[in-house]
Amino acid sequence: MGVSFEKLDKLQEFKAIKNIPFPLYNDQDGKFTKKYQVDDYPTMIGLNKDRKIAFIEFGNRPTKNLEDFLKLL
Repeated sequence: MGVSFEKLDKLQEFKAIKNIPFPLYNDQDGKFTKKYQVDDYPTMIGLNKDRKIAFIEFGNRPTKNLEDFLKLL
């Protein structure tokens, strides 16, 4: 899933243009970013099935590819 401070209509437009295959959610009130202490964008947070953080990756240049991150879950 993706979480952004952008308005929901902007997120849906971005999802359609970029053909993003996962849900995008709005966090305008900042509850999610406060809970996970996100202060840099983009930030990728992987949660395991118990909703525990498995990894956090900051910035536009991830150190691993998506498949490597998914192995950490």
